[in-house]
Amino acid sequence: KTVGNIDLNQASTSFTVTLNGLINCSDVSSDVCTNEVKNKIASLLVLSTDDQSRIEVVDVSDAVDNLGEIINGTVTARIKILPSDTSTHGRMLRHGETSSDGSISDHSVGLFRKLQAIAVAGEQNHGRKLDSIAVAPEIANAIISIRDMKILPGDSDMKLVTTDSELKEEEE
Repeated sequence: KTVGNIDLNQASTSFTVTLNGLINCSDVSSDVCTNEVKNKIASLLVLSTDDQSRIEVVDVSDAVDNLGEIINGTVTARIKILPSDTSTHGRMLRHGETSSDGSISDHSVGLFRKLQAIAVAGEQNHGRKLDSIAVAPEIANAIISIRDMKILPGDSDMKLVTTDSELKEEEE
């Protein structure tokens, strides 16, 4: 198999994240918990109000420790970041690419990478007890893990890899 060229500006990204320090998630099936997870991700990414609608919380479950006991205030969520709506940006040349100031692009994979960098930075702060005491408010609302990232191609990319129905008969 070969890796195809995917237009990242039209692709979605899904991943699993474990978040700590959530207040309203005693019932993970509630809309309040789902909204808190969505708002937490949006605030970590510093998204505009328009871009916050790109975040979908697919599933939320209680996080459990090695003994199988539920960890209070910690949830595992499946997140999907949708592609940006380019029609709201007007005509912008080179939109979605890394800008000259080095900021991360706003396509879904770029936002995942930004969240991943935040998670790595959080892990580095947990290294020493003295450091963790100094940054306690940040630790209470940290990303514990981020994993299982999948890039979901946009419709135009899916059309490129879909076999024509007439050709399917020939292959069978």
